[in-house]
Amino acid sequence: MLLDEDIACFWSDPTPSMSERIICFKQNGFFGYMNLDGMILIKPRYSYASDFSEGLAYVERRPGRGGYIDINGNFVISLRGIEHGSQFKNSMASVTVSRRGVEKEGVMGINGRWIIKPKYDSVYYNSVYGIWELDNYQLNSDGFKETLLESDLYFVDTGMMLKGYECINIISSTAFTAYQGEKACFVNISNGQALRCESEFIEWRTPSEGLIIVKNGSLYGFTDFNGNLIIDYQFSDVRQFSEGLAAVCVGGKWGYIANPLIYLHWESDELNRAKSMGIIPLTSTSDRITNGEFATQLMYVFDIKTEILDVILVEDGEHLTRNAAAKLISFVANERDMYNRYFLPDCEDRYVISEDAKYQVGFAIQTGVLKLQDYLFSENNEVSRDEAYVAILRLYEYLLDT
Repeated sequence: MLLDEDIACFWSDPTPSMSERIICFKQNGFFGYMNLDGMILIKPRYSYASDFSEGLAYVERRPGRGGYIDINGNFVISLRGIEHGSQFKNSMASVTVSRRGVEKEGVMGINGRWIIKPKYDSVYYNSVYGIWELDNYQLNSDGFKETLLESDLYFVDTGMMLKGYECINIISSTAFTAYQGEKACFVNISNGQALRCESEFIEWRTPSEGLIIVKNGSLYGFTDFNGNLIIDYQFSDVRQFSEGLAAVCVGGKWGYIANPLIYLHWESDELNRAKSMGIIPLTSTSDRITNGEFATQLMYVFDIKTEILDVILVEDGEHLTRNAAAKLISFVANERDMYNRYFLPDCEDRYVISEDAKYQVGFAIQTGVLKLQDYLFSENNEVSRDEAYVAILRLYEYLLDT
């Protein structure tokens, strides 16, 4: 590509314009656009111009009179009072407007309509998690940003807006920690709802193994993502869970506790206890158990009518999978009015578990009826007869104790 000596090209590496095969250049104090062969596509006539992204570029004919043009130089979005427009990402751009000398920022869609009206001092798009952070500041006497007052969050995937937070730390596309008033909180968006866990203190780092460090008074404990207190406030100091264990301090002495959401081993006496209670047959093996056999044992132990389980049982002759076991376990608990929609713990395959099974699996794990295996649930793995019997025992004891 050959360029005249008086043409200066502007690009970053990598540049969005290059990906669209368009280069922004400046000549005689004005900006224009050319293709990769050096052919001018839009003559230099703008006092300011940005790279193209998603087919549009922000340009200004003069300060305070800007808009977005297409690759033919036609104004697609033209508004008075625009001070600046960012490049589009996922069909959204931050836009700064000036009203009576006061600049405010908002978020505009690629159709030129406001997604978030311009009423913030600063807006920032977290492209990793798809969240807009919208900030308002206390301004000093010179009009410069001095102290962050509070922030709102807009979640692109769900269209949900959460307002009035401070000290925000985004840790996933659906979760963050923050302060609201004097309360620290962990917020997790699940099934269209914002689930909050409040405490005097919440660990700011990414939660580990499905548990969050919280503090009330001088003592620490752990909650799950739904704000349920899993481990009571009893430790003077704690560390995060790692590989199923967390260091804790009581009375000046340090030790380790196991993560109650991760059952690393079956209890050695559980099968014998189940046999002595008459919950399972006296003979057991590591062979696979079928859906029908597992359902029959559930009906026997929990006195459930056959036709009820038949409604949800598919292919009763097939080997029982962990997914099907969680479904049947949740159904039994629901029949006893003791089923809760527990969020799926922090297992490594959380994001591949089928959507309709997540709460059932979450219930089975968080109540201890089923265990994770090497931090995986492995919903399609088949269940052995012994594992199925132990699951029935644990469900029995859970329903009895709760």
